[in-house]
Amino acid sequence: IFGLLTTFSSYLALGLTLMRTYRMDLRLSKGVAWVLSIGVPLVLVLAAVESLLAVLAFTGAILLGIEGLVVLFMRARLARRSPSRELLALLALALVLLLAGMILESARVLGA
Repeated sequence: IFGLLTTFSSYLALGLTLMRTYRMDLRLSKGVAWVLSIGVPLVLVLAAVESLLAVLAFTGAILLGIEGLVVLFMRARLARRSPSRELLALLALALVLLLAGMILESARVLGA
C-alpha cells in the first residue's frame, strides 16, 4: 500500500506540474491543459493496458525522462558560457542514459 501511495503522489505531482507548464508556458486554457495532462494515462487505461501499474510506469518514465532532459538542457546552456570537456562528456552521457531509459521502459510497457 505504501508503494502505491508513493507512486500515486509522485504521479499527481508530475501531472500538476505538467498542467501548469501547459498553462503558463504554452498559454493553454485550464480545460485543455487538464485534458492533456490526464489524456495519456486515461487513453492507455481505456485501451486495455493490462494494469494500472504499467500505465504509471510508462507515464512516469516518459514524464520523468522529459523533466530530466529539460534540466539537462538548462545545464548545457549554462555550460556554453564556460564549457569544459568533462562537463560536456557528462552531459552527453546523461542524455544517452535518459533517452535509453525512456525508450526501454516504453518498449517494455507497450510489449515491443
